[in-house]
Amino acid sequence: MGYERILSFTLVPTILLLVLSFVSTILTTTYWIFGDWVLPRYFLEGKDVPGKPELNESLIEYVTPATDATVATAAIGIFAGVVCVLGYTKLRKGNMDLELNKPRRRFWVAFVQFWAGGVAVSALATIIVHYTTKGDDQFGCTSYKDATGGKVYECTREMGACNVLPEWRNQATEKSDIKTWAIPVTCQMITATKWMQLIIMLDAIVIIAMFSVQARLRSKSRYGRLAGKESIGMDPR
Repeated sequence: MGYERILSFTLVPTILLLVLSFVSTILTTTYWIFGDWVLPRYFLEGKDVPGKPELNESLIEYVTPATDATVATAAIGIFAGVVCVLGYTKLRKGNMDLELNKPRRRFWVAFVQFWAGGVAVSALATIIVHYTTKGDDQFGCTSYKDATGGKVYECTREMGACNVLPEWRNQATEKSDIKTWAIPVTCQMITATKWMQLIIMLDAIVIIAMFSVQARLRSKSRYGRLAGKESIGMDPR
């Protein structure tokens, strides 16, 4: 297989990277809005004993490192996708085989690999942050009692939507409790976005590998192609 075909095939993971990054951005923005404006944040917790209820109002506070990391990965992914398209456009030109364009060839291959590597590292870091920011209570949050006797749950958006709110959804005390249908939807969006980071990371690694392979094949066959063009009277440019 010639380098031209491999270079053309780099468009497949590049387009996939752009699509995944845009979808990740949309999902993250949506579940961010749902968490802050749609889902209930206050709920009653305790024992509802007849005649002597022991209920206190509890609150969910979201910690944001996991969400911030997801947004950062999506932004880097979009930029890296644009860089990959530019790299493909530049490297596919025939005059890039000329010796005087050797620095340009190396630049574009390295530039693409640098940003694809950045996406892979950022996606891996995002997955790690999703797990390292979990708390140590039964819901995966960090909880403590406030002055009123109620609990404050400091959770990632995933733990809040997937663990805490499903447990206490019927005790929501806000008017937004009529929107509890959004709890499973938000949980699904967050979970999908989290695992999407794994696909983005693998896709970025494929891009790095494909640009490396095409560069190696191009280097090995470059002189033969230039000699062939000259032997039939073609301008090697």
